[in-house]
Amino acid sequence: HDSFFGFTNLFRRKRVKNEWRTPYPVIISNPTGRQVLWNWNSADTGLFCCTFALSVLMSRRAIKAVYHETIRQYVFNNMLVFSFISSLMCGGVNSFNRLR
Repeated sequence: HDSFFGFTNLFRRKRVKNEWRTPYPVIISNPTGRQVLWNWNSADTGLFCCTFALSVLMSRRAIKAVYHETIRQYVFNNMLVFSFISSLMCGGVNSFNRLR
C-alpha cells in the first residue's frame, strides 16, 4: 500500500475481539515517534497532500465573507497553519496505525 492514494486502505477495518483492527498483523504494539517517522511512506504523503489541498480550498471559501484585507490575510494565514498541522497529523496517524 505504498502508493500515493494508498491511504484509501485506511478505511478497511474489521472487528476482532470487540476492537476495530486493520486486516494486517501488528508490527509494533507501542511505536515511538521516531518509528512512526521511519514508517512514513507514499500513502502518508498522499494523505497529507490531499488533506492539505482540501483544507486550503475550504479556507479560501471561508474567508470570502471577510471584507477587510488585513483581517482576511491574517485569518487565511492562521487557517493555512492549522491546515498544515492537521494534515501532518493525519499522515502521522496513518503511519502509526499501520504499525499497530
